[in-house]
Amino acid sequence: MKNVLKLVTLLLLSLGVAAAQQGFYRAPAPGTVAAGNLQSPITSGISWTLCPASLLTGGSTLASCITSPVAATSDQAGSSAITQPGSVSGNGWIQFYAPAGSYALAVSYSFPSDIGTQIYGINVNSDLLGNAALNDGYALVPPAACVANVSSGTAATGNNTFIVDGSVPALEGKTTAAAATLQFVCNIDLPTRLTSGKGIVINDLTFLYSQQGTNTTLSMSTPTLNSFTAPVAGTSETASSATLVAAGGTLAPVPVVASANLTAVSAGQYYSEKIGLGTPVSFANLQNLVLNQAFANSGSVAMLITTPGVIVHYSIAQ
Repeated sequence: MKNVLKLVTLLLLSLGVAAAQQGFYRAPAPGTVAAGNLQSPITSGISWTLCPASLLTGGSTLASCITSPVAATSDQAGSSAITQPGSVSGNGWIQFYAPAGSYALAVSYSFPSDIGTQIYGINVNSDLLGNAALNDGYALVPPAACVANVSSGTAATGNNTFIVDGSVPALEGKTTAAAATLQFVCNIDLPTRLTSGKGIVINDLTFLYSQQGTNTTLSMSTPTLNSFTAPVAGTSETASSATLVAAGGTLAPVPVVASANLTAVSAGQYYSEKIGLGTPVSFANLQNLVLNQAFANSGSVAMLITTPGVIVHYSIAQ
């Protein structure tokens, strides 16, 4: 077997306590039981299954666990069941909620290939390390972090202005009565940490919007999430690329854009477009994240759309 040390890091959270707790484990070498409190993200793709602790003592089999794994959820309320085996890409974390207790975790490695599937004993206690885990982070990116840009057609008077929409501060986008495309471009800016693996991880975004025109030819595009990274400050910098880099993997809007809610509403009323990320996003130093949601009008009717901002759901590894 290759002389390779493979680190596995688990973020384990428990149900039934006042605040969910976090525990970190590593396997110092293949085949050993995980122990200790050292942290490191997974460096290559793996799949994992949560099994009963009896797997460690021969009281159950891996095959039976794969068929009937221990139930785990992705949220503390227990409303979102995780389909197992779960997969984790490089620089990710195994993260789930489960009742306090002892378990076995079956981890199948993509690399090194000679390690195969390893079984690790883990405990989910009500106060594993005494630190409250943050897996239910919620933040609102305000409308001031967005721009209403008319990329085709003609902007109407009042486009890209901040208004009181009903009773809510919002950014207004407006076009004249002709075919046009209106983009809302928002900086997703949250305080985080520079230490790798310890900052904010964005799980999903919810774009809020209000369609207040009488437009029957309106459509909504699939949103995009991109980033650019600024150069390190210096006397002879190379400027950041004008071409943004896609972030978040495959985006999954709910509802799908073909069924987007576009019926006109009154001022101060809003729809939600929840944008699931195929790959959760971790901020890097000097990185800026940009969400773009566009609306298109193919007829000769004006557009009037407002947004009070973007809701971000996030977690922090520790």
